[in-house]
Amino acid sequence: MLEVHGISKSFGVLQVLHDVSLRLDRGQVTTLVGTSGVGKTTLLRIIAGLERADAGEVVIDGETATRGGTILSPPHRRTLGFVFQAPALWPHMTVAKNILFAVTHLNAAARSHRLAGLLRATGLEPLATRYPSEISAGQARRVALARTLAAAPCYLLMDEPFSNLDPQAKQDLIRLALDHVRDGSMGLLYVTHDPSERELIGGNILLLRDGVLTAG
Repeated sequence: MLEVHGISKSFGVLQVLHDVSLRLDRGQVTTLVGTSGVGKTTLLRIIAGLERADAGEVVIDGETATRGGTILSPPHRRTLGFVFQAPALWPHMTVAKNILFAVTHLNAAARSHRLAGLLRATGLEPLATRYPSEISAGQARRVALARTLAAAPCYLLMDEPFSNLDPQAKQDLIRLALDHVRDGSMGLLYVTHDPSERELIGGNILLLRDGVLTAG
């Protein structure tokens, strides 16, 4: 279970998060909506350990990862995957090597099996040996999702990752993420301001407005 308790965050005199709490179980989908600039990305970054809170706690599977302004567990030690708005691929690595970046602890056979499945699921098989500069922006977003899923996170945070994709590509990638949720292995917290994405994702809907989180 991923738990957020009373998270608050200000930037100068602007308070973007005020006493925010939520809970996400494995096998559960939660969609976080709100207009641009209301703090959705900040909340995800705090959950991931990439941003310090002013107050509150982040608890992951019973272990306190953040308490107040102290990050007790660094991002790489949290059982989280984060798909950002920008793909953030390693430019010197091929598509295949980008996907396998987080699973170097697996043996060669396990890495090969996981890579083959993700390349097939994301339609990236013909592009495995290409570099990020040699693929389209939409294909790069597919690689970013495959790379995150390769690590088999317990909880997946997605921050408007499919902006500017055509509707079919967006639908295919959202369904891929949901498949991992439906088998009970992963919880999904998906940030969007796009009504069509909200309908595709479904699940619980939370609205962030004026720093306060409420049921959507």
